Amino acid sequence: AVRGITALLHMDNRGDQSSGAVVYNQNEKPIFREYRAFGTPAEVFKMSFPEEYEKILNTLEGRIFIGHNRYTTSGHGDDNVARALQEIQPFHRNHGRAIKRFAFAFNGNIENYLDLKKKLETGKKKYIFDTDVDTEMMMHCLSIYIKLTEENNLKIPLEDMFAKAAADWIGAYSLVYLDATGRFAAVKDPIGFQPLAYGENETLIAVASESFALEKIGIKRKDIKFLENGEILTINKNNNIIVKNYIKNKPIKR
Repeated sequence: AVRGITALLHMDNRGDQSSGAVVYNQNEKPIFREYRAFGTPAEVFKMSFPEEYEKILNTLEGRIFIGHNRYTTSGHGDDNVARALQEIQPFHRNHGRAIKRFAFAFNGNIENYLDLKKKLETGKKKYIFDTDVDTEMMMHCLSIYIKLTEENNLKIPLEDMFAKAAADWIGAYSLVYLDATGRFAAVKDPIGFQPLAYGENETLIAVASESFALEKIGIKRKDIKFLENGEILTINKNNNIIVKNYIKNKPIKR
């Protein structure tokens, strides 16, 4: 959590209205722990107040950390506090089955958001939306893609799931995804307007929208790479980074 929060601190140019984090800890209940609030990362995580900061760190103890800084481009901002709190990323979809419980955060814009939202609201299952942000629409879409592959008795490779997403989502985005089985993915859209850097050292694999943030948490500049358009990064059971083009479903070697 310390390194995750530090990375967010060095990406506050990405948004200073709110910040949030979700961590995965397979040995604890709940398996996902969340923390989010209005303000810069330093304000949200109480970095000027050592005792409170330490409590937050204890709350966010876990093996995998995803976080996000937000500046409102849609939704309610500060005019409706209750709803604005729900718009802070990462988003978390709660579900009783581990494969269907996930959290994700994204930067970008889905141009056909309103069309997809209307389809979900008026379709057979009539989805209910609690916010006015495209992130919630994306969350519902991801749950559908999981169900579609599961109904066909297929294992659910993350690259297949995001290939389905890319077929529906028109826009530019990068995102990180985490499910309750411990699977992690970082995804860059096929157009590729949003940067996504990654790297590793002896103890850490990290992804960020700013390469500078990776350097600040111990990744050497020479070890930092960038995902290309339409690529997905996953981590296998041996903690090796796997990069594929999820549109063409081909492995990438760098």
